[in-house]
Amino acid sequence: MTATEVLELVRQLPREEKLQVLEALAHALRADLQAPPSAPAGTDLATAATALREEYLANPELTAFTVLDGEELHETR
Repeated sequence: MTATEVLELVRQLPREEKLQVLEALAHALRADLQAPPSAPAGTDLATAATALREEYLANPELTAFTVLDGEELHETR
């Protein structure tokens, strides 16, 4: 269900029920804002890099293009 559909359903509720929905949403939003993030930014990338480290060390085809790291890059348009 989309946000637009939810809003349309809420508009059809009696005023008292709209207030209950609003209070429930405010409570849920406060809880979301107070909860610590599930994982610090970059954690997934660090985990992936650690998991693939041995593969990159053992397979030279995965790092073949690093030979070009020291060369100047010239952009063509």
